Amino acid sequence: MTSRFAVQAVRPAGKQPLATARTAGGGRNQWNGVLPASTVLVEWPADQESPTSYWISNLSPETPVADLVWWARMRRRIEHDYRELKHGLGARLDNARQPAAKLRTDRRAELDELGM
Repeated sequence: MTSRFAVQAVRPAGKQPLATARTAGGGRNQWNGVLPASTVLVEWPADQESPTSYWISNLSPETPVADLVWWARMRRRIEHDYRELKHGLGARLDNARQPAAKLRTDRRAELDELGM
């Protein structure tokens, strides 16, 4: 599968970017009112009618497209690996910790193999 990529400089709106810009500008009274620029990477596969993925980055628009694509795909890989790990261990370990004595023996054996 091949994709085309586009890079565009944007100024994101919303409460979080506004608050960040005000804080970085020295507070509400000293801020110049201009939101900082961000970079948007758009992926458009050759066999699709419209773009399929968007990434917003704080890297400059002068960053080579190949580097932006590498970072975007690396982020996707990390998120995928995290989901697999979370599914493999069981989401309940994140939400409700149980003493080792209350875990099933097969679950305890899996965790012992992982060194947990």
